[in-house]
Amino acid sequence: MELFLRLIVIAVKAIALIVGPLLDRFWYPPKPRKTLLPPIRNRLLTLSVQELRKRLRTRQLTSVELVKAYIERIEAVNPHLNALVESRFPEALQEAASADDLIARSNDPSGGVVSVGGHFPNSIAEDFEQYLVEGPISRFAVDLPDLLEVMAGSEKAATLRLREPFQLSQLKIHYAMGFEGINGWMHQSVEGEIQNAIRKAVVHLKALGLDVQRAKLPNLGNSMEMALAGIAGMHQMDYLLEAEPTEGSGKVRETLGELFRSIRGQSSYTTNALIFELMRRCQAFVGRPQMEQYHAESRALIGEFSTFLGENGVLLFPTMSSPAARHKWIVLPLWGIDYTLIFNVLGLPVTHVPVGVNKQGLPIGFSVIAAPHQDRLCLHLAVELERAFGGWQPPTPHEFDD
Repeated sequence: MELFLRLIVIAVKAIALIVGPLLDRFWYPPKPRKTLLPPIRNRLLTLSVQELRKRLRTRQLTSVELVKAYIERIEAVNPHLNALVESRFPEALQEAASADDLIARSNDPSGGVVSVGGHFPNSIAEDFEQYLVEGPISRFAVDLPDLLEVMAGSEKAATLRLREPFQLSQLKIHYAMGFEGINGWMHQSVEGEIQNAIRKAVVHLKALGLDVQRAKLPNLGNSMEMALAGIAGMHQMDYLLEAEPTEGSGKVRETLGELFRSIRGQSSYTTNALIFELMRRCQAFVGRPQMEQYHAESRALIGEFSTFLGENGVLLFPTMSSPAARHKWIVLPLWGIDYTLIFNVLGLPVTHVPVGVNKQGLPIGFSVIAAPHQDRLCLHLAVELERAFGGWQPPTPHEFDD
């Protein structure tokens, strides 16, 4: 355990305990009855990929019609969300037309491999793929296997056995409410609504007759050190402020200056990206000998989790300590990043499952984690939890044109 790093975490937790209630009362008002997002008016946008694929195959729908519907929706909501990096609308329509030609000449459209080009962070290191893994985001859990298969490509998807029959009754469920012991005390506490979401899932799964047990987790006492050491040790990743770390303390000072400008809203970089950059330039405040120690602990932990979860076990675990970061206050919850990052560093498959909203209208959920290459277990359970708790909810009620 790194004393200086943990002192930072304790200080952040103390600030959060003081500032959090004030923000809840004065800065973070309850969700208004109406949002600024326009309602969905096209029924195509409410259908799952399964249903859309059926309509495409039976010629009830064309790819061009579908892509146009999504383009219209993106253009309607993006001014409010600012989530679009590159539109590619003309290219998407051309690809849709090609897909329609393929459908007309064949009984079955094949998937390709999704490129991670243009993403940050990136690296030429051989083991970087386990840290930056592109996965599907879907409103409907039933679509996740199909989307993952397309993104992975048929050859890689075969190793995940996504099409292999699996009965929910075969699952063994483990659950935990967060980190335990001193490690848990040093982290910001997991909000009660997230813990209650896990409890509701546990009650439901027990009612189905599944084997559900409170987890006795492998040793995660150094979870933060292992997570940050895994990232800080990747020296072949690009830096935001372009320069090699060999330039010394000058780049650390420059990063700190840019970080303070970001907090004031005067930087072109996000605060969390700059904190990530600072961690890397400072080697996460971990010395080289300790860095190697945490790498060794991580390698051992992969084996422990593989044995613990096996081929039919999953772990329910908080994705973060809170549903979403308050605007401009990402620096506080960011110090709980190892709730998620530790499982990335270990290379374990994780599916985040939404199970409702909190009093502010923010989505609440938790992670379903499995052993390496057991992604299908997470996806099967996500489908059941969506069926039980409703899954994705539209932020604005639909208003169909017809």
